[in-house]
Amino acid sequence: KMPKNKKIKTFDNFLTHTQLKLLRSKIPNENIPATWNSEIKKHFSPFFTEAKKNYNLSKFSGFEIWSHNNTKPPPHYDKDEVLYQTTGKSKFPLCSMVFYVEVKNVQGGRLFIDDDAVIPKTNRLVIFGPKVWHSVEPFSGIRKVLLMNPWNKKPLKYKENRL
Repeated sequence: KMPKNKKIKTFDNFLTHTQLKLLRSKIPNENIPATWNSEIKKHFSPFFTEAKKNYNLSKFSGFEIWSHNNTKPPPHYDKDEVLYQTTGKSKFPLCSMVFYVEVKNVQGGRLFIDDDAVIPKTNRLVIFGPKVWHSVEPFSGIRKVLLMNPWNKKPLKYKENRL
């Protein structure tokens, strides 16, 4: 049995056609840089409703959201990057969510989470626990993903008056 923080949940056809169309209209073709949100807007609520079924979000204070449109990030843990760079300490989100907004003619592009691989597919949601190593294999084609990390404490990157 996998430890709870290593559990991977995959949901196909996660949003209705109408919800997916609305979400696509909110996401530009270029990458969206990470931003902080302290409230969950209506079109994001299905993601957090699902995450709450598997992870304790009772101390939720907000979430990071960003997109990767045909980009391949290096292997990493989702963490408070500024805290890590300035102190060497690691703080992790409550969980991580990857949502495939659009996948067309993709060769490769699997999401590796520890020793598991998830094939990209339009309207697929992947949720996994904190402190989990993940990466994306090289790919060709269209691969647009929306990424969300709920936190119990706002990462340093988003703190006011940070030098």
